[in-house]
Amino acid sequence: MTADHEQGNPDQHAVARVMKLLGRSRFRDYDDVAKWRSDLLANVRSLLAQRMAPALNERLAELPQSTLTEKQALCRWVNEELYASGLTIRCPKTGLPALLHADRGDDARGRFQIELMGKESGKKKTTSSINLFPIEIMDHPIRPESVRGYWSRKAQEKPPVER
Repeated sequence: MTADHEQGNPDQHAVARVMKLLGRSRFRDYDDVAKWRSDLLANVRSLLAQRMAPALNERLAELPQSTLTEKQALCRWVNEELYASGLTIRCPKTGLPALLHADRGDDARGRFQIELMGKESGKKKTTSSINLFPIEIMDHPIRPESVRGYWSRKAQEKPPVER
């Protein structure tokens, strides 16, 4: 037995779900495949979040963050890294998806802030600190409705090209 198995590795269940989904090979129709894809990606992102959080926090502790400019660079980097994987920061107060921002505040060194994402929450800031706090990560895939809506509007703006 491995050390992970003996200690009850917390992401064992997530790995088992991903493996079960990957093993599926028969589908009724496109809708069935689309649901399988969504389930698989959500489980993979959940597993990524669990495994990335400790390493990400270690990396963040190594990055310069004593000035506002350094804090802003750190925020851009972490938000881009997470976005590339369909992940985002979990607000420590609300549990909602959020972004990490750096703001001037009352101190020339600047401060880190958590800003909630989404229409429901607006641009509400929930947490603020001069020093970076531990970051929690959560699944936050791109919402397909917003992508579809964008391209649908674009298609309506321009008439189709006639040949």
